[in-house]
Amino acid sequence: MDNGNPNSGNMNRETNKSEGRRNLHRRAARRPSQLGAAKDRQPEARRAPARDAQDSHPAQKTQPNIPSGRPGSDSKSGGANHRADERLPVTGSPREQLRRLELDGARLPQADIARRNTGKTDVARPVQAPLPREVQFEAPVIDPEILRRSASERQRQPDGRTVGRSKIYATSDIAETKANVARPAKPLPQRAAGSASGGKIRVGYKRADEFLPEKLTVTGDKRVITESSDIEDEEIDIDEADSEPARRGSALSSLLKAIVYIVFVLTVSAFLSFFIISIGNDIFAFVKPNIETTVTVPEFATIDNIADILSEKGVIKYPFIFKLYAVLRNDNGAFVEGEYVVTPSMSYDQLRAALKGPVQEREQISITIPEGYTVDQIIDLFVEQHGMGTREGFINAIENGKFDYWFLEDLQPKEGRKYRLEGYLYPDTYYFFTDWSEEQILRKFLNNFNSKFDRSYEERCKELGMTVDELITLASMIEAEGKFTYEFGAISAVFHNRLNNPSVTDGKLESDATIQYVLPERHEELTTDDLVLDSPYNTYRYPGLPPGPITNPTINAIHSAMYPDDVNYYYFVARPNGQNLFAVTYQEHLVNKRQAAEERAAMKSQQ
Repeated sequence: MDNGNPNSGNMNRETNKSEGRRNLHRRAARRPSQLGAAKDRQPEARRAPARDAQDSHPAQKTQPNIPSGRPGSDSKSGGANHRADERLPVTGSPREQLRRLELDGARLPQADIARRNTGKTDVARPVQAPLPREVQFEAPVIDPEILRRSASERQRQPDGRTVGRSKIYATSDIAETKANVARPAKPLPQRAAGSASGGKIRVGYKRADEFLPEKLTVTGDKRVITESSDIEDEEIDIDEADSEPARRGSALSSLLKAIVYIVFVLTVSAFLSFFIISIGNDIFAFVKPNIETTVTVPEFATIDNIADILSEKGVIKYPFIFKLYAVLRNDNGAFVEGEYVVTPSMSYDQLRAALKGPVQEREQISITIPEGYTVDQIIDLFVEQHGMGTREGFINAIENGKFDYWFLEDLQPKEGRKYRLEGYLYPDTYYFFTDWSEEQILRKFLNNFNSKFDRSYEERCKELGMTVDELITLASMIEAEGKFTYEFGAISAVFHNRLNNPSVTDGKLESDATIQYVLPERHEELTTDDLVLDSPYNTYRYPGLPPGPITNPTINAIHSAMYPDDVNYYYFVARPNGQNLFAVTYQEHLVNKRQAAEERAAMKSQQ
């Protein structure tokens, strides 16, 4: 080349332009490390003006295959000579890679850029600028929130459009074009409500040439039209525009539920706390008035009775808790009868201890009441043999004592009745404290009778046309006449037959035991004067039952009085050994009487 040729300078400048365009594509295909190293090694060469390139080595010597722009030059040889192993992924986002390309283009000589801009370009014809396919990278997952903020910033522009520069590079015959493209401010699509993707954009991983658009077309009105191949793996699932109100409604609903739950928990906790504090105060009497109250503990009172009494008097508030507390404390329920002065300020333990009386040793004795004993015999047993009570005290308690038992409610003593409670002092073995009063002793007898005589027996009495007291009277006569229990049914049949058929004996029961009951002293055999004794208990003289029981019968005699044997006996007579001879007619009865008399005479002769 001739240095004196005036065109030599122009040739050097054309060589530099071709070299700059070729280096642009080489930079895009380099590895990130190589690109950075090249920048470090040749910082000055990139900033050198076009005239410095004339003094350096010719471009054909350093890079012989760079096209010069003249006919016949090879414009595609620049990227074909690179090896495939140099196409490694470039780190960074796609936006960052494009920015690097823009920076590299900006470093070209200004004169060269101005000369390219002076080229004639058909405005009506779209410019097609394919991006280099050697650029490869992986698309990261894009946060939709960043995209929304970017869209919001674009919408805040005065004209609703965001202006940005976009450089379109062309290889081969297409001139490199740099244009300012105005992009419309378009809101991002939102994910539909209820979508499972959670509002994220899912982008499939593609090669750079598949992910980036194939062509970017710039129209005359500075709009960019993207012509890209179909991307099958790209999926976009963003919330719809109405997701924000739905999200705010869901948050408000959650807040209301939380408030309702907290209010419910606090209300329940308040009620439980008040109840627990009230029960604790009732048990331990932390804050209770100190008002003296008199309570009466009945005999044989149980823990249930004590709880009800204390609750009625206002000493305790929760009787059920008092019972439960006594059970948990293994209370034996041995409360002592009497009157006590207590206060609500006493705890449950103090109340239980106070109502059990002072702890002291008490003498206890066992007394057996034989079958068929009368009230007089029972009084003599207690007063004379055991020194408990007095005769006057027992008689006063029998006649005037207040006893709350159902079988005594309808008791109306008849005229001539000897003792009101005769027949109800059930014969049995008992344990008594020696310091008990006469009324306490009688109450224990009545408790035992109440446990033996079931209330259902009252219905049987009505079936027989009798009252409970009349049935007990008949049972007492059976108990006094019979020595052996197997004869109780036959004796009961004789009395029932006479009461039901009064024409046979004029309704008279003719029982020796009724006369023996009123005699001052018991006779072994009744005399003629005894048989004509004027007493309502003389069943030889007065028909029907006597005014009251003549002894205290057992449950066997009571059961026989309710269910007599099905026999037609009207008479019976006792033998010396205690057995009875029964007869239907009076003639048979006379024969039985002679037999019994002969046996008694024989027994006396043997003595």
